[in-house]
Amino acid sequence: MRGIIRNISRRRIAASFALVCLPFLVAPGGGAQAQDFRVAAVVNDDIISTLDLGARVEMIVASSSLPRTSEVRQRIAPQVLRTLIDEQLKFQEAKRLDITITPTDISTAVEVIEKRNRIPAGQFQQAMESNGVPFESVMDQIRADIAWNKIVGRRIASQITLDDVEVREATERFKSIMGKPENNYSEIFLSTSPPADRSAVEQLADRLINQIRNGAPFVEAARQFSQSAYASEGGAVGWVAPGDTEPEVEAALNRLEPGEVAGPVETIGGLAILRLNDRRMIGGTPAVTIDLSQAIVELPANASQADIDKARGTASQIAAQAVTCEQFGQLGQQLGSSLSGSLGKLQLQEMPQAIASVVGQLGTGQSSRPVRTDAGIAIYRVCDRTEEKTEISEEQVRDRMRLQRLQLRAERYLQDLRRAAFVEIRL
Repeated sequence: MRGIIRNISRRRIAASFALVCLPFLVAPGGGAQAQDFRVAAVVNDDIISTLDLGARVEMIVASSSLPRTSEVRQRIAPQVLRTLIDEQLKFQEAKRLDITITPTDISTAVEVIEKRNRIPAGQFQQAMESNGVPFESVMDQIRADIAWNKIVGRRIASQITLDDVEVREATERFKSIMGKPENNYSEIFLSTSPPADRSAVEQLADRLINQIRNGAPFVEAARQFSQSAYASEGGAVGWVAPGDTEPEVEAALNRLEPGEVAGPVETIGGLAILRLNDRRMIGGTPAVTIDLSQAIVELPANASQADIDKARGTASQIAAQAVTCEQFGQLGQQLGSSLSGSLGKLQLQEMPQAIASVVGQLGTGQSSRPVRTDAGIAIYRVCDRTEEKTEISEEQVRDRMRLQRLQLRAERYLQDLRRAAFVEIRL
């Protein structure tokens, strides 16, 4: 479904972004203070100044945990300038459509950011400035995101229609791959289409991967550097079924474990840095309900190894002697522990991990191995086990298709704005 072509072109480009010298970004003390006001780029009838570019570079260096060196600033500046050009195009389109950004829009967006980053309410500006992040540059980015979301909502969301036949066909396809793994992932997409210099983009990708693997937040790096429609969401693509993305991307994701990062991966129009967030079976993990009983041989916390071994033997004998769950509970209670007996019907997904890992693979009538707990030695008996598989509905598929189509059309919309724009780089 996805198959997104990220081809970026413009009607006129007066200069290349490739490894240009940007001395205005580096003040004597190493900070990103402009030495003079210059025009960095012209976007239709508006300009982006060196002051704007320098502030945004400093914001990205600070928020992405990148080293605050002149080399880093020089390397990321071309990509940052392209982001600022896109933001200017979004503002211009919002103006053309008479879309306004209200104080309520901004305060709501700031509240979301504060919650997401665990910043005390009302302390956003202070938090940014205390970390050396130019506040006005942050606000420019927030305004651009708000403007674009409103544009997409007005121009695209209302136009997306899904035929009942294609939804039914998609639902049947999903049912055919039920039980197969699907990936939830995030990406940082870096375009290699002209006027980008491929060598510079590759160096940036390698640097970002190294920083992310050394602790830099992937989400912040995606927001600042990625050129895909998912950038404003921190690069989050979401759940993608087999066959719904480029083969190179899918193959790279399938080699990862949750939390791992791969890249740069060659994809249509550029390079992708990928992070696998999670993996699950299509249709969801079956809802497992277990009727569970336990027998406890109580021990003090400082019990000797000999006492522990003896208790394990006793617990194993209980498991071997009990034919039914009732007998299992009775034998456990004969040991004098009030904790022995039925635990009732429990959802496997809601059990403490220590217990779920022991009983998760047991069938009806099976007992676990003896387990050391705070109370002593425990052994668990599965009295009954039921599994209820989740069925995927046409409505779920419709929502999923609608989101994918919205993201694809939003990206194409931005591409059209780029193609139609007059952009002149003056660095």
